[in-house]
Amino acid sequence: MNQPCNSAKSVGSKRTKMEVAILFGLMCAYACEKFTFIMYITSETYQIVELEKNGILENLNSLLKLSESLREMAFQESHTSDDSVPFQYLHKSLVDFIYYDNVVHLSSVMSHGGPYKMEDFLAKYRDQMNAKLMYFDINLSGGRSRLTTSESSSRNVKISGYSDQILRYIAEGGGRNQLSYVENIDRTKKLFVEDLDLPSLNAVPRIILHAKAALNVKVFISSTLKDMHGERDMLVRYVFPELRRRALPLNIEISECDLRWGVTTDHYQSVKVCLNEVKRSQLFVGLLGTRYGWVPKAADLPQDGEFAWIHDLPDKRSITELEMLQGALQNKSEMKKRAFFYIRDGSSLDQNIPKKVQDDFVEANSKNIKKLQSLKSLILKSGFPVYNNYPCKWGGKINNLPAVAGLDLLAEKILNDLWQGIKNYVVEHDPDETRDTDDKYQKAISLHKDSFKLHADSFVARQRLLDSTLQKLQSTEATRQGGKLFALVGEPGTGKTSFLSALAQQCGLRKHCVTLVHGVGNGAVLSNDLHFLLNEFSYQLSALVDTEESTLPLTLDGALSTFWNYVKLVTKRHQMTIYMFIDNLDALNESLQWIPEVLPSNVVLVASCLKGFSAHNILALRKDTTILPCPLLGLRDKSAVVEKTLSKYGKTLDSKHFSNRLQTLVLKRESANPLYLATACQYLRYFASFASLGLTLSSLPQDLPNILQLWLNETEKYITSLGFPMLPSLALMIIYCSKTGIVEEELFKILKFWIAVFGEVKKDVNVLNRATFQHMLHLLSIFLSEVAYDGITKLTFAHSVHAEAICKRYKVGKMFECCNKMVATFHMNHLLSAQGFSTLMTSSLLNLPNYIAQANDNSTLLQLLSNFDFIEAKCRSGQTAHLVKDYLLIEPPAKAIKSGKDSKWDLHSSCQEFQSLLSSNLHILQEHPSFLSQFALNSSSEFSEIIRSKLELGSSALDGFYLMESLDENYSTVRSTQPSSLSNSSVTCVAVSPREETVACATRSRVIHIFDVQKSQTIHQLQAKAAVSILYFVSRRILMSGHANGQIMIWDVTDGIRLFHLQQHMKIVTGVCLSKPHLSMVTVAHDKKLVLWKLSGNKQVHGVPIKVSFAQAIATDNVIPTCVEFHPTLMRVAVGLWDATIRIWDLATGKRVAVLRGSSSSVTSLKYSLCEAYIVSTSLHCDVISIWSSESGNLVGNFGANGANWMNSLDLLPKDDVVVAGGKGGSSQFDGIVKVWRSTLGKRNGTLSTSTSVGNALCCAFNGDCSMVAVGYHEKTLAVYNTSTMQLNFKGAIHSDAIRCLCWLEMTENESLKSYVVSGSDDCLLKLFQPGKSEGFATCKGHTGKILSVACTKSLIASASEDISIILWRFKGLPGEISPTMILRSHDASPTCLSFKRDSTCLASGGKDMKLIFWDIKKFKKDLTPCNVVANAHQDWITSCAWSDTSGHLVTGSNDCSLKIWSQQVVLYHITSLKDSVTSVAYSHGCIVSGTTSGLVHLWSHKGVAITTLNTGDNQRVNSCHLAVSPVEEEEEKLNFDDDEIEAVQSGLDWSAQVDYEQWQDKHEQNLPGQSLKTKKKGLSRVKWVKIVTAVDDELVTIWDPLQGEEMFSISGGGVISSLSSSNRTIAASSKDGSISIWQLPQDWSRIHRMGHEAEVTQMCSHEDLVMTGCAAGCLSMWKISDQSPHLTLLKNMKAHDLRISGMFVLNAANDLNHVTLVLCTSSYDETIKVWRISVKDSKFMISLLDTIQWKKVINFISALSSSSFLIGDVDGDLTSVKWSDKVLSKTPFSERRPVTYRGHLRKPSTKEDDLSGHYLVDDLSFRHLDQSKFFPRKDNSFVWSAAIVTKLLSSGDHLVVGDGAGRISIPELDITLQIHDRRITSIIDANDVIVTSSLDRTIKVWEKSEMNQIGHYSSRSAITACLYVKSSRSLVCADVAGSVHIVRLRRFKL
Repeated sequence: MNQPCNSAKSVGSKRTKMEVAILFGLMCAYACEKFTFIMYITSETYQIVELEKNGILENLNSLLKLSESLREMAFQESHTSDDSVPFQYLHKSLVDFIYYDNVVHLSSVMSHGGPYKMEDFLAKYRDQMNAKLMYFDINLSGGRSRLTTSESSSRNVKISGYSDQILRYIAEGGGRNQLSYVENIDRTKKLFVEDLDLPSLNAVPRIILHAKAALNVKVFISSTLKDMHGERDMLVRYVFPELRRRALPLNIEISECDLRWGVTTDHYQSVKVCLNEVKRSQLFVGLLGTRYGWVPKAADLPQDGEFAWIHDLPDKRSITELEMLQGALQNKSEMKKRAFFYIRDGSSLDQNIPKKVQDDFVEANSKNIKKLQSLKSLILKSGFPVYNNYPCKWGGKINNLPAVAGLDLLAEKILNDLWQGIKNYVVEHDPDETRDTDDKYQKAISLHKDSFKLHADSFVARQRLLDSTLQKLQSTEATRQGGKLFALVGEPGTGKTSFLSALAQQCGLRKHCVTLVHGVGNGAVLSNDLHFLLNEFSYQLSALVDTEESTLPLTLDGALSTFWNYVKLVTKRHQMTIYMFIDNLDALNESLQWIPEVLPSNVVLVASCLKGFSAHNILALRKDTTILPCPLLGLRDKSAVVEKTLSKYGKTLDSKHFSNRLQTLVLKRESANPLYLATACQYLRYFASFASLGLTLSSLPQDLPNILQLWLNETEKYITSLGFPMLPSLALMIIYCSKTGIVEEELFKILKFWIAVFGEVKKDVNVLNRATFQHMLHLLSIFLSEVAYDGITKLTFAHSVHAEAICKRYKVGKMFECCNKMVATFHMNHLLSAQGFSTLMTSSLLNLPNYIAQANDNSTLLQLLSNFDFIEAKCRSGQTAHLVKDYLLIEPPAKAIKSGKDSKWDLHSSCQEFQSLLSSNLHILQEHPSFLSQFALNSSSEFSEIIRSKLELGSSALDGFYLMESLDENYSTVRSTQPSSLSNSSVTCVAVSPREETVACATRSRVIHIFDVQKSQTIHQLQAKAAVSILYFVSRRILMSGHANGQIMIWDVTDGIRLFHLQQHMKIVTGVCLSKPHLSMVTVAHDKKLVLWKLSGNKQVHGVPIKVSFAQAIATDNVIPTCVEFHPTLMRVAVGLWDATIRIWDLATGKRVAVLRGSSSSVTSLKYSLCEAYIVSTSLHCDVISIWSSESGNLVGNFGANGANWMNSLDLLPKDDVVVAGGKGGSSQFDGIVKVWRSTLGKRNGTLSTSTSVGNALCCAFNGDCSMVAVGYHEKTLAVYNTSTMQLNFKGAIHSDAIRCLCWLEMTENESLKSYVVSGSDDCLLKLFQPGKSEGFATCKGHTGKILSVACTKSLIASASEDISIILWRFKGLPGEISPTMILRSHDASPTCLSFKRDSTCLASGGKDMKLIFWDIKKFKKDLTPCNVVANAHQDWITSCAWSDTSGHLVTGSNDCSLKIWSQQVVLYHITSLKDSVTSVAYSHGCIVSGTTSGLVHLWSHKGVAITTLNTGDNQRVNSCHLAVSPVEEEEEKLNFDDDEIEAVQSGLDWSAQVDYEQWQDKHEQNLPGQSLKTKKKGLSRVKWVKIVTAVDDELVTIWDPLQGEEMFSISGGGVISSLSSSNRTIAASSKDGSISIWQLPQDWSRIHRMGHEAEVTQMCSHEDLVMTGCAAGCLSMWKISDQSPHLTLLKNMKAHDLRISGMFVLNAANDLNHVTLVLCTSSYDETIKVWRISVKDSKFMISLLDTIQWKKVINFISALSSSSFLIGDVDGDLTSVKWSDKVLSKTPFSERRPVTYRGHLRKPSTKEDDLSGHYLVDDLSFRHLDQSKFFPRKDNSFVWSAAIVTKLLSSGDHLVVGDGAGRISIPELDITLQIHDRRITSIIDANDVIVTSSLDRTIKVWEKSEMNQIGHYSSRSAITACLYVKSSRSLVCADVAGSVHIVRLRRFKL
């Protein structure tokens, strides 16, 4: 590393590799919020460096010196460089749960040898700690910078050489897009990238809009005119619309040529036109009745050569026969399969025809009759398909024209013939037809392109606008200076779609362009879904890019990211322009947030939208939007539209001067609207005859709405004539009621059902037939269009104006509600009578809730959605996602009902809870709908009782799978919601409104969602311009948001509008808070500023002024602030900062007044307590919540501290005064946890009881190492307890009266420490004994009154008595009688308390005479007199006193309700804040504890600052309290500083300056000028733990952790929590995975209780009905399982180890009737193994520690080999076999050290005692036999084996099954691997006939053994860490990362 770094040419003078490496490291460190800096020479020579608070260059020099020192050290210790990193430290980071986001390794070599490989460590770390860890391996020996990624993981980045660009990248930091940034760093930082081949531009295909042209098929209809009006109407109104519907998906365009009108009055031209139309037609239909038709004259025949054959005919022929000859009879070979003839049966018709019109139906000319018969004969002999003698009847007049009816059979025949003819034609002319595809995206793309093509072909107007728009697009493409957005805006029906299609068609013809088209709501599948649209576009762009991505994203955020990534690749890599055309943008189901503020270069987006609607308004606000107004049509354009529309059907309107019908139409008032013209043309086709065409045109309404009303009139007349007057109105209203359209067949059945119902009332109503229904649909075709919804084609309205017309005509009064009730009734009846699943049943299940909701019948809707049979049927039909949305339709009952007991409200709450359950398990139910019963069983809704009743009845509906019933009461107590409306959003922060009505949550797409908690739906979406970093509710209506650009936005969430914004910050805002009352606001940001705002103004919203003005800005000491909080009453703010400090500023003066130091890392959140005395804070990746004294700045306590759960964010619930914090749960990387603590410090560790009545507890005391506590009782009994197991070690009545006082005497005898209990009693005696020994007692006789106090040194005992004497005694051993050594008499009344000074030189005594007397014990003589007497030391009796064990201070307590801290006779501090008399005090290591008569116990600092108060309960007198402290030993260090600085400190600086100076003293060890002296910090000593024991009047003796908070309960669910907010009983949290969870707590806290540990459960084992669990905090719990009704009873919870329990097993056990004895072994990361004896006899539980084995290495696992031996695997990879028996230990190294770390040991269940053939080891790389004879390597690097997962038999093969970290199970011996979970498998259990698996993915699954089919599923709220099977009760005991332990009962149902 000392060689020059040749590639580092940009860092000044030539640098060595070591210098460059240190520079790199310093840049990384200064860019991080938290870091660890390690320098190493070899794997054993390294040092962790703490950087000075100086610049980079200053640190560079000191680190260079350090590197030389390390090199010398390595040389002296003969450690040669092995190029290996210090893995010892890296493995320690796993043990200590040290969290890293990035590891940067700088060296001069690329490969790192040694016994370990770096990649193995990285794999393990990612598996256990952080799956997203980035690793940068920088080799400085390279000549130029290169970047590659590792084959094993894309997150391992290798960089060779030095580059200034790489240095800049590391300094910038990665952020959340770091992986993407690294993958593209070669392009962004201009680095060389190895092995990257870019495809050439020539290889990229061009995507343009030339979708395959639609195949045009024209059908010519030939018939006589006067007698064929009925047949022609039937064809136009029924047959051809149906043909078009069938042909549309195949891209076939059908048109008919019906020449009833459309030919001129010129007969010559008429014949020619008809014959030309016949030639241009592909299919021919001939209709003949009893008329021959019009016979043209010779002059009327065309003279063209192509029609010369007409003149060769022997006689004059009718125009009908000429058409038939031209179309088919003379061209048999070509038209063989495409010409069809139909001959009417006129025999019955002739009798019914009225005489007035008989000439129109019967041929009178005899010559023509013969010609007609000849023509029919020719047709019958031609070989063409002929339907001869089709039936009909007289139908009256239609539009005043005579017509026949009864043509149903003819219609079906013509339809089938023509459809077959069309298919024949397609096969002949398009044999390679590939329109029908299975790919949903390809289908949608084809449909959109075909639709655009169809509209583009119909475009005939606005050519100038088209040309000018194309020029604008071309100019945008030419400049390439950024994207462009065009909005085509117009009123409904103005031709926007046609214009957009024509524009897309023209752009698609350009070179180097990609054209993407999409029509929203045009009939394609999911056309209105943004997610589908983005994936559809990505699908097309992916064809241009060589990508390995085979699947498109399943989430909206993923689709958005993927699409814009493809856009960048296509535009930048291939230099192509992308045109996107989107029609009907308003109908898209999402907001327009997906469009970036600045479109990428070479991207043009053109979208059509309605004028004045939301899309138009939003786009108009953008600077890059060009508005293209869609103008009305001009006169020439109108004519062109009419001509082109009619030409499709072979029709024209006469435009001659004297009969200008075209002009009549185009001069209508609304004819400038293309939709009006199109509707008018269709109306003429359907309802106008040639004879009445002029009259119809002149009477045609002037506007579109009236034409539509006229159309409806005509339709109703026609359908009424068929006997169904209500049919059109019913059909249209049913379509109107259906939100997503209705299937045609379903509509028919509904109409048939209701017409039948009406028919029972009105006897004259006919039965609806199919033909009439189809006639009606085709008459209404102008109103309708077909859309694909969920893969089903449905009918819906074609345009909004059509829906408005229907609404205007029919939606009057209660018609809408009645129609919805009609449809709902039909569907309800169908469901009740259905025999199985069908298409209609699926529709009924899907739509029934919507119809009921629209009928405004909320009570019926509630009943429906609380009907489990309906819910189950809907899930089984695959509609679970729709079911979740159905619950949003429910309107909550009136708020007044909520307060009372109302069944509707209860039903509504139950439905809400079930909706939340469905939402959170949606992905599972969609795949396994049968698991619905499983989820319902464990819900808090009423459905759980339904399932339980089915369980009792053995319902066959539950056959074939397992139900797992949770018996955890908390499972159903806390209501959890994961909003489905936000399931695809990436939530970054949350806030709960003060009244819990709404939750605000911001997403990465810069949208703030306002979520209604009661309705469980989003009510507003607020769009921000920059990413949202923090949310803060000012009131229920006003919300503040901080942003990444430094802005603060203020919103009105009720109206969903932004009020205004503030700008004083330049970087991301990290904190917002308001004072109380709302007069000031403070914000902090990454620009290192604190900004104060003043709130004022007359205008207020809900009492909050909304005028905000800037007041002042304060620099935050050049450190980035992370959070801020106002003092409850003062104008002060506490600010958390990156440098792990909390600093307090006085806003009145602008000065900093305090610095709180002691956090382990950057402060992430903080809050003031309600009492103002404390500040509560969390730190980055820290497991504790720190409690600070806001008065002194001391760190006084913590919540948590279990080593497993990291708390990232906290809040306070002010109503209940509790602390809520959220973070990461246990070792799971993906699970979040929320914990709730009481806000006051003080945690009950346990209570001590003798199990028999012994009277009030009068005195108590810990021994020296706090392993035992002695308690004296009123009923003569003295008891000694073990403080770790809380069990009684000794109990005896050693006195004849109440034991008033006691203490411990500890002395060394024969180099061993012995502990004795000294007790004083009302029997006037002192007694000494050694607990657990049989030496007997020593008795002190000499007092004549009750002994009130006792104290002792190592050999001297002092006692005080009511006889007003103090006696000193010398102890020499047991047993015997001790005589007084000295009697002291100086008190005027009874002395009540005694205490020896720590050096045994002074005795202090206090008494009822209020005197405090000091006795000099050094001057030991008979007539000893006091050395100091303080008269009236208190104003009442002195009840207690205690010397400090670390200083010369004394504390006294008195009945005057005060405490005094003395230095000799001088009072240092006088505490007068107590309200009750002090009964007892104790003093240790700067901590003072005092008890009072009211039952309160106070903890104080040595300066009299209150730390916490413990409430023993029920106002019982505290008779005694004692204190034990374990301090952290701190070495004194010699510090140098200047004289001026000494003087400044001694003169008394303010608190903040003093703390700064002390920090300077701690950090600087350089030789600065000036003198030196020894210093030691004053203040509260740093302690490991503090214990307090209290004795109270009600026999209750309690042990407390006073500096830890008491956890009330924990809630789990969701990902690792990053942001948390709460209010009253509602908690909301956002997770790092982008999810959001909302919890609603019950009003009664007592309903929630903890069942388990406070930390993650890491180990579990059992013996019969006993279960033992161990956790990450080192605690051990013992449980008993009840078989009758399986539940767990906690027998004992105790602190077994200092750190995580890593192993646990039962070594041996013995059963004897009701007595069970077993030996339990536990191992821990604290490097110890403990052996315990557990005894359960007659419901009495005892546990004792047999042995503690110091291993001196971190133990990975421990497991049994036999009943007397076990196997130990440590962190170094060593395996040791240990035999243990009665504390006799023998060790045998099992194998040589291997370059792996063993994770566990497996044993086949059939393995016999001492037989090692069935034992296997699991490590990170392999699964191997214990003797190494069999070896199964890991197949890939994507997972590691799970730790010690045991399995039983799968089959007769007796094979072991192993689970891995990726959720797979493997049978290595059979080479079988199955993916069964998403994350690490934590247990595999053989439960008789099934296999049960559990996983960190929060699930337990049940599998069939034979086929491994899943037959059971249980979802837990936390990741399952351990699971075992209890055979007797067929239940599972489960433990999770939240520490919960509960039972899940298995229930199996068989046929």
